[in-house]
Amino acid sequence: MEIEKTYVGATGATGATGATGATGATGATGATGATGATGASSAVVEAGLQPRRTDAFEPLRAAITRFADAAGKAAADQATALATGDPAALAAINRRLMRAERGFLDPVGIPGRPWYRHQIYAPKFTYAPELLPALAEAVEANDEARVAAAVAQISAAIDRATTALTQ
Repeated sequence: MEIEKTYVGATGATGATGATGATGATGATGATGATGATGASSAVVEAGLQPRRTDAFEPLRAAITRFADAAGKAAADQATALATGDPAALAAINRRLMRAERGFLDPVGIPGRPWYRHQIYAPKFTYAPELLPALAEAVEANDEARVAAAVAQISAAIDRATTALTQ
């Protein structure tokens, strides 16, 4: 099965970038853009590209949606803490944000480069930045099994970050 590279780029990198921004100090509002990842697939269809397997990325889309929901709640909690000036609430939201960023780390690392543990971004072999490195490399290799493994690994990382934001 050949994997549509344009399809992956349209659904993966854009959504996850928005999700990564959610852990920043200014709040989780950037994460609401992550829900746009499902809308990217319609752009692919409009462009005349027909992905051969639309369900391959569904676990990733679902994880991004869960993360966006949790990030929205975290942003609301942050706004409340800032408005009230409650130091304990501010410290709690900061701890949640730090734990969420750590949730994107996987002890196994990226396939072939275990020293890069962040699942959302890492440098390419050229040191240029790469978003969703495991997925991008699997798609580039046109390897469906690696794509499925990368989707599972990235989805798990996003779910860990989601859990950290909600606790």
